[in-house]
Amino acid sequence: MSPTSRTSTGLVETAEQRFGRIDLVINNASTIGRSPLPALDQLSPATFDRIFTTNVFAPLHLIQHALPIMRRHGGTIVNISSDAAVEAYAGWGGYGSAKAALEHMSRILAAEIDGSGISIIVADPGDMDTELTGSPSPEPTRRRLPIPAPSRRRCCARSREPRGSFARIALQSEVAVVA
Repeated sequence: MSPTSRTSTGLVETAEQRFGRIDLVINNASTIGRSPLPALDQLSPATFDRIFTTNVFAPLHLIQHALPIMRRHGGTIVNISSDAAVEAYAGWGGYGSAKAALEHMSRILAAEIDGSGISIIVADPGDMDTELTGSPSPEPTRRRLPIPAPSRRRCCARSREPRGSFARIALQSEVAVVA
């Protein structure tokens, strides 16, 4: 069993023991690799593997371990994505391709579990002032980015709304951003 899978198993077992069920899974961990961001032809295999392990494989392992429990009562899985999943930005190839994989995996999973009472949300928070955006962004640019709290609250609210098996939401467009 991989370290990622062991961690996922532990998280799911702890949640089930403590709460008796799992209603919501939010996959928010992410990495972009080294900064400044290299072009794809300069991205090392080790960095590419780490980006995909964090952004794609870890969420999948957590989902795989949580689904049997969630199938009993239904629930929502939220995978945090990025506009880099649907737009091509030079230098963001590792991160963007990983987020695109996460989004496509989410769509496939939604089709596979349709009718189970479990819905999948792909949430694009937009540009945020976070540790992740801090490394490739110059300091003056970073200070103009919104803080994550309003998008985080909106994501939680949206996770409780009734929907079909899949939805993609762009959180920043739903939250007033004060410059």
